[in-house]
Amino acid sequence: MFNVKWGTGAGYGDFVTGLGYAHTSAIKYQTPVHIEFYWNHSEDYLFSPLDPETIVERCDYIYSIMRQLPQVSVSHQFNVNPDFRFYNQLDEFNPMHGLWYTDMPDQTKKKHVAIWTTDFNISFPGHWKDPVNKRWNDIRTKLSDYVLEEITYRTPVKEAIEIINRCEFGIGYDGLAHQLFKFMWKPLFVFCDRKWLNNILILQAILLSNADEFIHSDTNNLLSQAKE
Repeated sequence: MFNVKWGTGAGYGDFVTGLGYAHTSAIKYQTPVHIEFYWNHSEDYLFSPLDPETIVERCDYIYSIMRQLPQVSVSHQFNVNPDFRFYNQLDEFNPMHGLWYTDMPDQTKKKHVAIWTTDFNISFPGHWKDPVNKRWNDIRTKLSDYVLEEITYRTPVKEAIEIINRCEFGIGYDGLAHQLFKFMWKPLFVFCDRKWLNNILILQAILLSNADEFIHSDTNNLLSQAKE
């Protein structure tokens, strides 16, 4: 048995890579894998009273829609503060290590776009995660020919996944929904300063540094690049 321990936080990105890594490890190392997530709060903790579900419920839901491997198991530890981020994470800098799949049927709708911004966040995460935070309305205007479906932290996880499943592509900042695309395999554009890290976290993404890179480009050409 390969035992993986994974320290978590308040966002999707704090656990989705762990779920993918557990599954890829079962194949790579040809062994059963157990991953245990460590949470520094109780099972029923809500980051915001407006959240429709707990972060643990979100983790469990994402796991439920993934293509299951019988040799992978998942558990949780609550109210703990481990002195590690990972234990038995042997491929942290391998861009392939967190990728996996779902068994959901593709329901892509032409001209539908999933968008997530920092406009509705409780607090601004920093320019390094969202270098276009003053330009989201300009980006929305650029996409005026599309049906924009917003994902926020107040969006129920089931609805967020449904939005991604039917979108033609996604666009957003370095956070919230971007790592959910590890499993959904849709084209996406991510605005970020941490390109070195996002090349590891979400290698399917086209990474952009500023709003004008997107606004002054042909969307169809960018989309072709993203699909490729």
